[in-house]
Amino acid sequence: MMHPRASNHAMIGMIQLVICFVFLTMTPLTWAEDPALQERLIYSTTFQEWEAVSSSTTPVVVNKTTSFSNEAFTMTFGETLVDPTGVQLTRFKYVDGTGKGVGPFTIGYAMAAKSPTGFIETSVFKHLSRVSFVHGATGSNRGWKLLKKNATDADWVVLSSAVANPADGVLVECTVNESNVALRFENITTDQNAYMAELNLYGMVAITAEQVSLTTQVTPEGAASVAVTPLSSSYDKGSVVHLKATRNFGYRFTGWMKVDSLVSDQPEFDYTLNQTDTLTAHYEAIDTYTFDCKVEGSRFGRYTLSPAPTNGRYETGTTVMITPHSNEVMTFLNWEDGTTSKQRVLTITADTTLTATWSEIDYIVGWDFFNSGNNNLSGQFYAETTNSGLFSAVKLADASTTSWLEKSGATTSEGKNCAINWKSNDQLGQYGFQASFGTQNVSNIRVKFEMMSSGYSTHSRQILQYSIDDAATFVNLDTLTLEAPKSWAQADVLLPDTCAGLEKLYLRWVADLSSPVIGVTGNDGTAITNIFVLADREHVADTIPPVLLATLPADASTGASASGSIILTFNEKVLQGTGDVTLSGAEVLTGRFGSSSAIFAYAGLTYGQAYTVSVPAGAIVDQSGNAFAGVTFSFTVMNKVQPAARLYDAIVSKDSTTWAGTPGYATIKEAIDAAPANSGTPYLIFIKAGRYNEHLQIDKRNIHLIGEDADKVIITDNRLCGSTSDPSVPAEKQNLHVSQGATVVVNGSDFFAEGISFENDWGVSKLAGPQALALYTVGDKVILNKCKLRSYQDTYLTTYSQPDYRHYLKDCFIEGAVDFIYGGGDVYFDACTIYINRDAGGYITAPSHAAETKWGYIFMNNTIDAPKATLVYFGRPWQNKPKVSFVNTRLSKNVSIYGAGWYETMGAIPAIFADYNTMDWEGNPVDLSNRNDYYYYTDKNSGTKVEGNAKSSLTDEEVRQYTIKNVLGGDDNWMPGEAIEPCSKPAGRLTKSYLAWDTVPYAIGYVVSVNDTVLYNTTETSLPLSIVGTGLVSIQAVNEHGSLSEACTLEITSGKQQLVATSLVVLGHSTGIAVKGVTTPTSVEVFQLDGRLACRQTLTNDGNLTVKRGLYVVRLRTAEGVRSVKVMVGLP
Repeated sequence: MMHPRASNHAMIGMIQLVICFVFLTMTPLTWAEDPALQERLIYSTTFQEWEAVSSSTTPVVVNKTTSFSNEAFTMTFGETLVDPTGVQLTRFKYVDGTGKGVGPFTIGYAMAAKSPTGFIETSVFKHLSRVSFVHGATGSNRGWKLLKKNATDADWVVLSSAVANPADGVLVECTVNESNVALRFENITTDQNAYMAELNLYGMVAITAEQVSLTTQVTPEGAASVAVTPLSSSYDKGSVVHLKATRNFGYRFTGWMKVDSLVSDQPEFDYTLNQTDTLTAHYEAIDTYTFDCKVEGSRFGRYTLSPAPTNGRYETGTTVMITPHSNEVMTFLNWEDGTTSKQRVLTITADTTLTATWSEIDYIVGWDFFNSGNNNLSGQFYAETTNSGLFSAVKLADASTTSWLEKSGATTSEGKNCAINWKSNDQLGQYGFQASFGTQNVSNIRVKFEMMSSGYSTHSRQILQYSIDDAATFVNLDTLTLEAPKSWAQADVLLPDTCAGLEKLYLRWVADLSSPVIGVTGNDGTAITNIFVLADREHVADTIPPVLLATLPADASTGASASGSIILTFNEKVLQGTGDVTLSGAEVLTGRFGSSSAIFAYAGLTYGQAYTVSVPAGAIVDQSGNAFAGVTFSFTVMNKVQPAARLYDAIVSKDSTTWAGTPGYATIKEAIDAAPANSGTPYLIFIKAGRYNEHLQIDKRNIHLIGEDADKVIITDNRLCGSTSDPSVPAEKQNLHVSQGATVVVNGSDFFAEGISFENDWGVSKLAGPQALALYTVGDKVILNKCKLRSYQDTYLTTYSQPDYRHYLKDCFIEGAVDFIYGGGDVYFDACTIYINRDAGGYITAPSHAAETKWGYIFMNNTIDAPKATLVYFGRPWQNKPKVSFVNTRLSKNVSIYGAGWYETMGAIPAIFADYNTMDWEGNPVDLSNRNDYYYYTDKNSGTKVEGNAKSSLTDEEVRQYTIKNVLGGDDNWMPGEAIEPCSKPAGRLTKSYLAWDTVPYAIGYVVSVNDTVLYNTTETSLPLSIVGTGLVSIQAVNEHGSLSEACTLEITSGKQQLVATSLVVLGHSTGIAVKGVTTPTSVEVFQLDGRLACRQTLTNDGNLTVKRGLYVVRLRTAEGVRSVKVMVGLP
């Protein structure tokens, strides 16, 4: 029989097949003789459709139901996790072609922990005829063992103990042919992991109904693949099957057809089989075009394409983002059109060729471990083809070379490609890393590198050695201290002059065996990356100043990008001299030198504005010290481009609302699943009001979630990263890793959310621990605008996957009590409200910043509030080198900060714990003179007390550096403010037949609400009154990131509007709205200016309505008619 998922796996035959049989000496079973029994695939999974299961010593039980036989059964997991989106790119090759090995594996797996008690066990099935599963491992002689047990078996009987060789994927098929039988899977090699990618169970099922069959086809052939669930050669008449057609590149789905009749216009749907049928998925061809980017200036110029092309081609209309990469030795300069933007977005409508140009400084060789290789690796960057160098892992006793654990390509350790020693723990310190290369015709040799404990055993001091006698003897040169596991440390070491002029220089990195061991016991976890050997090439001294050949942008040019680089190209290598290069006399530009180009990055310029670059004499010199005479030139920034009109890509609502041209979904997960995997442009999802009980793991890039309002759109779950005895939380939702335990986990970069509450219901409702995360943002360039993050303990975990990843939070509300903002990265909290839901002793932050993280947490112009009198610490130091600064913080009347400001102990010595200009609720400065600067912790390995001091105050000049541009700009000049910059408020009006409004510049479309309910998304500037209806209408413009503008509010009434009796008086006061002169029943509705209903009440006499401070529209309805007035509440 065909493998059950063969229709989805074009390469399934490449997985090695193991077949096992169980020969039984027993009376033949009656099922074998009963013609009414037929074999069916009763259960099949790739684990992709599962909820995540956390590995736990307490067994986790998951309930499932079989197909055809409709048996309820359980799968119990002991120290085994299920990751529906898990991948192992360095070991397994996937169906999309990514990864390594033979494969193909499928995304998602069940993984046994490194434990002797890892298992998966099923309950008893009525009958099983056979079992198949695909298993793999990250090394040889590992995998899953399969056992069975029936009513007469005294113990479990082994069906298969075949290891997964090759480790990247083996299909095992075993015959069972037994009734009342259970299955058990056990880890073959208990000190290693085992992976299961697919499981299929077959059983004999009583067939009494009339049988029908289904045949599926695709036209044109090869346009798509089709999956049918459940898969069978025949079905009971009236069965419902699920069909899913997945298109291949270059084809567009047009419909499912039965002969000439359209069955479904969706590629995925349910179909009822009332007769034997043949269904055909029809597709039409899409034009495709070639794409190429030529690389100049460096043979190693590297860029990424999002999305990636298919065999060098894109479908017409595809929007592609191309991002060039720079490193220590090469810097991206410009594109073929003269622009210098570090990200370029274009829409493919023809064969396309771009050219990207880099500049290289003087260097010898380098390794960043991006490209694959785990033994004797030649230089991945080299200045001369005849001197490409060699990197090796070596046994120190005899200098023999060996392999290392590679983290290349998409696989990283703490965000970076690297080499990890990975020898057994009993060999700790006996192996090191070595690099060799020639140093002739160079001087001033420097080596830059980074090292880390990857989490496993690592000596905390690593020594750099060199040898100038062909590796006969090595001399200690420098020591790099690794202060904590999973935190990269950087070094920049100048080599002695004796290292120059050699045919071969050797460098070694070895452990200081006298230093403490950090990381958990296991293999040697010493990791190294970004090794770059820099040097000055020999040159002939002269007295001629450098000659400027060209500038980018050119003098008097127009069309410069708002963020990019100013590049001065000379006839020789140039260096930084004395004097400031300025932009329009105000901003001092920082240059990058070392090649024939001087490069000055800039960001956030104003569209359409002219700027002048001034380079004074002496600011740039050549290698001989000759000064450039200076230059002044001007350029004009391009006008802002009007984005193309478009609708939201998806709408999510509790009532499955759809808009014309926009698909609708009942869950947020479904909308995200429909998004492209790696979009180069924002995928816009609008979420209507509702409470969405979902766990979301967002792995895709450029997902933008736009909610109506954070008080109206709530995403919630009750997962815990700790344990509780409360029966309301099932075992499978406890003790979860943070990557599975947060309500929403965002792994993808370029994520944007607006107007949404991210909640963990446990923390909000119980106001107690354990850890209950609402949000975990892992990726780079994350924006949260006008959102709420609510829990109690560990509310919000920020990225620590890479030290320079960036988040921006604007006008957000963050609620918690204990360590409720924690993690790493450069994170800017701009005008947010920090809300404490505990009386005393709480901690706002618990950071774990890597040493190389530049800024850490910056809280700028925030308010700290609480529902009642509260005493709180700014934070405590969790791990590594925490960095937190509170600037211009206002404390509400209910909040006080402990005099020390910061709690003195947790698990690290912070680099900076400081606050500046902290004020009470009346704007008076708070006494900062007693702020703590002493910290200590107890080392987990040695038990010793570690003490230190942190920077505890900020100067005015330091605070001036805390700009969004400085903190978040990075190497790519990211400006998050552009995404949240709202379009102008629409100017609305009523005509006889239409609700209309003026076109709003830079808007892609509009959202229209009626009576506080979002009803329309349109690219037009009018709607017929006949479909709008009557009531209070609001119109909002949508910017290209999906963000909503301030609302224009109008009222539409039926027939001729009549004024309410003038005796009614509406007054705003300090706490609400008073309505006087009421003599007949009067409906009073109070709306905020954006159209949201604040409150509603019917009065029969004078009354008051309590609302918060603000400006409102009050609508009065009586039998006489309608009247609307604006009132201010609590405002001067």
